[in-house]
Amino acid sequence: MLRTAALSERLGYNSLWATESRFTRDAFTRASALSTTSNRIAVGTAVVNPFTRSIAVLAISASTIDEISNGRFILGMGPGTRRYIEPQGIRLEKPVKRLEETTLLIRRLWKGETVTFHGETTNVSNMKLDFKPLREKIPIYFGVTGEKGIELALRVSDGIILNGYTTVSYLKDVCERARLHQSGSEFPILANVMVCMSVDSEIAVTAAKHLVYAYITSFPAIAKANRISEKQVRELTSLESKYGIEHALEQVDDSLVKEVVAAGTPEECRERVADYMQDEVTEVLLTPIFGDHSTIAQEIAELLA
Repeated sequence: MLRTAALSERLGYNSLWATESRFTRDAFTRASALSTTSNRIAVGTAVVNPFTRSIAVLAISASTIDEISNGRFILGMGPGTRRYIEPQGIRLEKPVKRLEETTLLIRRLWKGETVTFHGETTNVSNMKLDFKPLREKIPIYFGVTGEKGIELALRVSDGIILNGYTTVSYLKDVCERARLHQSGSEFPILANVMVCMSVDSEIAVTAAKHLVYAYITSFPAIAKANRISEKQVRELTSLESKYGIEHALEQVDDSLVKEVVAAGTPEECRERVADYMQDEVTEVLLTPIFGDHSTIAQEIAELLA
């Protein structure tokens, strides 16, 4: 991870992002490590949720990494998902409202305020940071997919990190909504492209299919963004229950995989990533899901020239 981070900065990339989805490694710890192996480019989380960490912990963690990175940190937050929040004994209630209230309270803490707030989803009393953050306006980007999340991001956040496993058509729709909402002002939109690279295109597509299936059956907003109905999702999960995952995967067409993932040879991946580089897109984030990360960074870097 750290070697790839240093290489990415040398290759001219603009940012490094620590992901946190499902029960994976901690994003803040990795973002801190990334900040120490780079000097120029931004470092962010993509994304953490407002349920499994308290408001104070989120504010403190973000401002600490911002200080370590000398003002290069971006806090990426999303509303979370029921499938991974509730097994931890936490109820996922009003996630979009929780994201909004958490964001507003974090910003107040960064300003040095003593915060008391009793909202729809959050209750805090006399909360104040014991140190002065390096910046009181650390950017907060929202990782959202559904209509309510996009609307909130355009109204409250400093930028949008679009979810992976979504189409170029969906990206264009969001860009158009942002253009109409912002009335000409610049609003960062980051497209997240999953990259599955191999010298054998068929191997790459097959490898990507497992994760495409997992995301469309686990994240309703992603299924909806890709125009996959609830009935289709139920049919897929029913097949998995009756006959096993391999039988269900046979129903996921290769064309869908290629539409939502940059999957294939290095040349095919470059072509697909280029499709996401729309005029309104501030930056394209690359999330390698198969293949050597350093090789992927080098192969896609040709597009930065």
